[in-house]
Amino acid sequence: MIIENIMSTKFSVLKISDSEDAARQLMVETGASYLPVIGDAGEPLGVIWQTDLLQRLQPIASKKSSKDSKSKEGAGPLSDVMRVEFETISSSSPLRDAAILLQQKNSGCLLVVADNRLIGIVAPRNFLGVTVDLLQDREELKFDDLDEDADIGALDEDDLGDIFVEKPETEDWNQMDV
Repeated sequence: MIIENIMSTKFSVLKISDSEDAARQLMVETGASYLPVIGDAGEPLGVIWQTDLLQRLQPIASKKSSKDSKSKEGAGPLSDVMRVEFETISSSSPLRDAAILLQQKNSGCLLVVADNRLIGIVAPRNFLGVTVDLLQDREELKFDDLDEDADIGALDEDDLGDIFVEKPETEDWNQMDV
């Protein structure tokens, strides 16, 4: 399975010309915890994280309101707050590569690119569907392995083969050597 099979293709983006306020507003509207920032040609330039925006609001919230404290903080350019170090991956990459990259880099998302354009996003949540499918397939396998004509009933010692251990009446299980 490859990245293309699980990546999110419907996501919100910010343009580098957008402001921090626009990023906050879009995060509130979409419920996103991160947003990619793209250039005019659709190339990824960075990622804005909700936590970074919240940290920038703390000094504003702690200031006492006064006539002089009406600053333009929060209306700055995205380049002031976006992270320019981010991980990218190709849509044809195996899922295993993405999982390893997410784990090793402790990254919250991978930007999927083709021809230096952002075409998708992969986050840990994208792997949940694959995990559910694999677990379901595994459960189905257990039942598919049974012979259709198999008589499912009570088990006896012959059905279990060598796993039974004879224990003399006089021996104590707690004192047996393993």
